[in-house]
Amino acid sequence: MQGGDPINVTLTLNQTTRDVEPPDDFAAALRANPRTEEFFGALPNSLQRFHIDQITGAKSDETRQRRIDKAVGLFLEGKKR
Repeated sequence: MQGGDPINVTLTLNQTTRDVEPPDDFAAALRANPRTEEFFGALPNSLQRFHIDQITGAKSDETRQRRIDKAVGLFLEGKKR
């Protein structure tokens, strides 16, 4: 094969859902206010994953709770991030 030679490419659309499961403590905080649970559910998968990764990446319980509180506060303000 040389530069300029034609190639065949087959693309397959991945139609499986990418459900994200929030950790129990974050899920409980979201359920405490139906608006936050709905807001989180409407976020794209990548933003849901962002918030979950921020929470699960915390090294201490205090930091984890602070990040949960921050995410819930953002959602109540209508902010995604």
